[in-house]
Amino acid sequence: MRALLALVGCMAAGTAFAVPSPGVGGCRFDASGLPVLHLTVASVVPTLSGVIDTLVTTDGQEVVFPGGVSADVAPRVRAGRVIAVRGVVAPAVGLVRAYEIEGEAASCGVLEAPRPTQTKHLTAEGVVMRVLTDQNGIATGVVLRDRTALRLSALEAARFSTLLRPGQGVYAAGPGYTGPLGRMIAPDVLGPSVAQAVPLGEGDGQGAVPVGPPAGAPGYDEIDGKPVQ
Repeated sequence: MRALLALVGCMAAGTAFAVPSPGVGGCRFDASGLPVLHLTVASVVPTLSGVIDTLVTTDGQEVVFPGGVSADVAPRVRAGRVIAVRGVVAPAVGLVRAYEIEGEAASCGVLEAPRPTQTKHLTAEGVVMRVLTDQNGIATGVVLRDRTALRLSALEAARFSTLLRPGQGVYAAGPGYTGPLGRMIAPDVLGPSVAQAVPLGEGDGQGAVPVGPPAGAPGYDEIDGKPVQ
């Protein structure tokens, strides 16, 4: 009780309490206790705003940066470069949630707010090389063999899960980023081919069967126009 009263007294007197400051180089977390991994970059995945939020390593791991890589560090994150990151590792799924990149000067860059940029309408057609996930290991897209990344919501990625797996052919179209960091599309049309592609929110993920009427709507109990017995 005395301690509580003393605390209240300090607050009433306007005593200032220390606020933890960001770490060196703009880090928002104290990552000093996390393991350091030395990884070779195979490819990077940009966002629509041209910020790196994911990279794939030559040994097949996916490194996700919750807030994106800051502009001062991004030039060092290129294919073929060896980088050191601190983060939380999920070895069973080959996923790293990274909070620091330690460069040659032991700098740190994370959690930069996305910078707005003008997107373009892009298309891609190719074979899926690997699945991409978010920081929790939930599938949210793929990388094609030509290194084009496709990013979807977790819900849409789950609906199209049979299509979005290694070895499958896929066609996608939608707003995207293309530039020095690579190529990324946020599809609004997706399917196994141009002819079978459907707008997201329609179909069963295979681009062939449209969504039926909702429950209670006319035609809900019909298949091909015939009542279900």
